[in-house]
Parts: sequence; C-alpha cells; structure tokens
Amino acid sequence: MYEAWKAIPEWEGWYEASDLGRVRSVDRVVSTRTGDRRFRGRVLKPGADLEGRPYVILARPGQKVNRKVHYLVLLAFVGEKPEGMEACHDDGKPPNNRLSNLRWDTSAANQADRIQHGTSNRGERNGTAKLTESEVREIRKVYAEGGVSYAKLGETYGVHKMTVAQIITRRTWTWLPN
Repeated sequence: MYEAWKAIPEWEGWYEASDLGRVRSVDRVVSTRTGDRRFRGRVLKPGADLEGRPYVILARPGQKVNRKVHYLVLLAFVGEKPEGMEACHDDGKPPNNRLSNLRWDTSAANQADRIQHGTSNRGERNGTAKLTESEVREIRKVYAEGGVSYAKLGETYGVHKMTVAQIITRRTWTWLPN
C-alpha cells in the first residue's frame, strides 16, 4: 500500500505526516557548536493521552511541543484549522488517524458523532452523574402522576430539587423519551 507523506506546516525540514496517520522525522543535518551532525529520519512512536488519542513530541533547537497525530495529519494534508472548527474522527476511534477518517468540523458535529458512535459521556456515562436513566424516567413518571413536589422527589432520589426541576422541564436528560 502506498503511503503519501507531506511536510507539517511550520515544521518543514523536520517532520512529515502521512495519509495513513503516521508522523516521521526527516533526514537532516543540524549545525552544532562542535560541527554539523547528521540525523536519520524515523517514524515516531506515538504516546496516548487519557482518552486514547495518539500524540507525538516534535522538537527542534529551542522548541519542544506535544501534538495530537490527528491534528498534524489534517494540518499537513487539509490545511490550517478553520476558526471554530475541531478535528473529527468519522469512525469515532481516536487511534484511527488515517486522512480518510479525519475532517475539520464544528464542535456540535463532533458531539453528534460521539452520540452516534456511543462514545458520548452524557447521562450515566458521565462520571459526575448521580442518577441513572431509569431513575430519571421514574422521576418524570411519578411527577406526571401528580401530588409529589420537586423537593420530595429530590429527597427520595438524593438530588437537589432544582435537579428534579430541570429533569421535569427537560432542560437536562433531554434525549430520554417520556
């Protein structure tokens, strides 16, 4: 399989990104105070952040930065990130940084992708959630049947009455059907 390489803007002569989602340093000669030193280029081995997104460290004299691989691939092949856009993975898998899987898009589109791929952290998947989907449905059902205040429901389920109010008025947990 053919792999196309392009220079990473602002890192020309130092690093390149491939359409298969890899980053490499290029062969170069660096002048040092003891003379010229040759460096052979190599494919960089990426690390992964807490969300599984691969990153590499780009370095040159006086500068060292961490950059996500998906960002570098898009930068090299598509161009500078447009204002208000972010890097999106079409398949929702952060390790897949092939150019064919990446695009610049809005935050809303990226969130819609997360929902579609089942990787969104909304609802019970959110680490700070105090309620489950079934408890939210119960709260709505009990309130609809009448006679129970926000405060009483909040006490029963261990949340603040305003949390209950937001659930009832569908300001939160909006994707759950009644």
